Amino acid sequence: MTSFFVVNAFSQVPFKGNPAGVCLMETMPTVKWMQSVATELGFPETAFLVPTNHHFHVRWFSPKTEVNLCGHATLAAAHVLWESGTVTDEVIHFTYTGGLLRAQRFYDAIELSFPEDVPVAVSDVSGVDPIAHLNLTGVRAVLRSNEDLILVMTTESQVRDYVPDLAKIADLDVRAVVLTSLSTSQQYDIVSRVFAPRIGIDEDPVTGSSHCALVGYWLPLLQKPQIICFQASARGGVVLGRLGDGIVRIGGHAVTLQKGHWVL
Repeated sequence: MTSFFVVNAFSQVPFKGNPAGVCLMETMPTVKWMQSVATELGFPETAFLVPTNHHFHVRWFSPKTEVNLCGHATLAAAHVLWESGTVTDEVIHFTYTGGLLRAQRFYDAIELSFPEDVPVAVSDVSGVDPIAHLNLTGVRAVLRSNEDLILVMTTESQVRDYVPDLAKIADLDVRAVVLTSLSTSQQYDIVSRVFAPRIGIDEDPVTGSSHCALVGYWLPLLQKPQIICFQASARGGVVLGRLGDGIVRIGGHAVTLQKGHWVL
């Protein structure tokens, strides 16, 4: 039987943050089985882990497809490995198709190390003007990260009040559309929202991977050693971000909600 866990990532309380499935495997199953499990669970992402020497190989699936990188499900996986006693070391290394990821305890949170993803300014996406296509106003900058389109808005209310046209977002040749701005709250430095209908996620509750680019963009502008980010979805979640030596460090908390076994 395969152990699985349901975890709320980037939250210190239940029913907030981003839910993730975590499956601890002895060997990596077929893609068809993993996709079926991810679709059945219905969470934005499910992580599948297999121990390999001193590392864990990880693959991530949304309800619709396999994804190249997922922050919140990796945070959830590290939380499960420590909480279950599977790992007692202070650092966990994950291998994936893109290389190596590192998780470590950071005070009372978990911090993940990802390759830096500094977004660059663009005028279009595959010949499409995203501002006109999405009928947006108040856009300060249009940026492209490795996989996402990032729209920097003038005000926080423009981010929070945005009503997405999911069909038009899905037309754009990107994994997700990210809206972001400076925060008006003293609690946070920036806010964001993430829409990814192309991979089966209308609005992602909290997106660790998008913060690889958001931290890369905002932190040098704000000239702070660390920024506190709030993803303003209906569930909401807090992401801590800092940079160093070409690495983005994304921090957050996690809460386990369920434990069980797949019997198939």
